[in-house]
Amino acid sequence: MFSITINLIQLFQLIVLIFLASILIKILKLFCKRWKLIAAMKPFPGPPAHWLYGHALEFSQDGTDLDKTVTWAKKYPYGHQVWFGPFTAYLAVYHPDYAKALLASSEPKDDVVYRFMLPWIGDGLLINSGQKWHRHRRLLTPGFHYDILKSYVQEIAESTKIMLDENGIGLSDEDLRAEVDTFMFEGHDTTASGISWLLYCLAQHPEHQQKCREEIRELLEGQEKFEWEFLSKMPYTTMCLKESLRLYPPLPGVSRKLSKPLIFPDGKQVPEGRIFQNLLLFEQMIVNRAPTSINPTLRCTCSLLKLDSCFAISN
Repeated sequence: MFSITINLIQLFQLIVLIFLASILIKILKLFCKRWKLIAAMKPFPGPPAHWLYGHALEFSQDGTDLDKTVTWAKKYPYGHQVWFGPFTAYLAVYHPDYAKALLASSEPKDDVVYRFMLPWIGDGLLINSGQKWHRHRRLLTPGFHYDILKSYVQEIAESTKIMLDENGIGLSDEDLRAEVDTFMFEGHDTTASGISWLLYCLAQHPEHQQKCREEIRELLEGQEKFEWEFLSKMPYTTMCLKESLRLYPPLPGVSRKLSKPLIFPDGKQVPEGRIFQNLLLFEQMIVNRAPTSINPTLRCTCSLLKLDSCFAISN
């Protein structure tokens, strides 16, 4: 009996020892991860971070979070590290040279930030990636092509058939719901936000509002209705719209996770596995002027796809 008791105590001690050892190993792995993160982020200094909370306490969720981001972007115009806790770090990039290096790559969406929206809009095009994303994109593209606006009802009906019957393999009910929720969010909400900010910008700058009004009045003179072709004949109004989107983008950032090292034009390198947040606030710094002022005439050649032209104009 005494021997059995001793064996039980030894077994209990062994279990406790194994348990403590496993916890210690996990702690060591976490700290190894932190050391690697610190080394990876070292070339990109940022605002001071709390040793435990990181920068989490800087975001008070009182409506001023993006203001904090703008402040950091001004102080660190190329990019900087952002910590959420001691073991999670992002690299926020702003400068066009950095953004081009990231956006020109085929890196996948990160598996942290976008997953927060999964319960809201489902696993649609905004969130999914890989083969599933390519398949959904192929099936959905006919239903949302730009030319559909010309013959709205008939084309939508035909495209719906294509989505459901192409190659005999359509989207499941769950997939369809996720894509509808995604397009409601990406299309309806963002469009409403973009229009609202455009009206706000024009109200703040009546001189540009008057030019838009004159352009549209001239275009509609003698016309009984607004035609599709008129959309390409409103250059000044279009430039005002793009300026508004530059200043107040409905979706101010994208996030990517590196599957391979990324080298920036200045030679700085980030290893694979790191997560980027490319905040589109960098567009405010493309031209050499106050980032909150409006100058539609610069929009004729300025775009995210023609950054060199923007620099040529600003210099």
